[in-house]
Amino acid sequence: MKKIFVLLTSLVLAFVIFANCGEDEKKEVTITAAQKESAKGVVTKVSSLKTVKTNPEDQTVFANLNAVFGDAQQLLAAAQTSGKLTAAMLQANESCVTKSGDTITYNCASGDMGGTYAITGTITVTGDTFKIDLKIDVDATSGGMGTKQTMVYKGDLTISDTKIDGTLDYDITFDVSGAGVPGATAGTYKLKIKYENVTLDSAGCPTGGKTKIDYDVSAQGQSQKGSVELEYGPKCGDVKMYQ
Repeated sequence: MKKIFVLLTSLVLAFVIFANCGEDEKKEVTITAAQKESAKGVVTKVSSLKTVKTNPEDQTVFANLNAVFGDAQQLLAAAQTSGKLTAAMLQANESCVTKSGDTITYNCASGDMGGTYAITGTITVTGDTFKIDLKIDVDATSGGMGTKQTMVYKGDLTISDTKIDGTLDYDITFDVSGAGVPGATAGTYKLKIKYENVTLDSAGCPTGGKTKIDYDVSAQGQSQKGSVELEYGPKCGDVKMYQ
């Protein structure tokens, strides 16, 4: 568990140091094969949230939310950061996940000698509409490094077999110190993904529409904003990226 949150902090810090500066004028940029996969991933992985309709205790919901975040960072960063956040953040179980009507409520906590972790909040599913309001609190140490993070996920999405619309926001506050870190490093990272009429083929691959990713990061005495825009189609695998 600790490795996942330390990895998240490492990704954020790497992004602060290496990300491209945003530009006022949008221009098409060359997209690599890996970035095409990430562009596809921010769609297909958010689409997989549909599993909570039939299985409210599905633990992959957290893995998928983090995987979307990881793919978005791959698209934004000038340098490839190591790894993607695809592992489950906290093992949910029957005692901490409840469902009442359309709302799934999480009240999960875990603690060991390395720190404490908690997930609280709700996902409300009404038809194809998903409203996400989750918070993950972390207070952990690993390898001489101390990490405190609060991660707030908010989403208002329409997810069907043929289309995705809406927004998914990540608001992260982190404070890390210890070995390999130049003093106490604290900061914030806000990332917003907006899906605009993204159409899907029968295999769930994006074949039309747009996705815009905006970020606002502040750490190590630096601050930066920027965005990328993705245009999909007309075939699965076709994507253009603009900065």
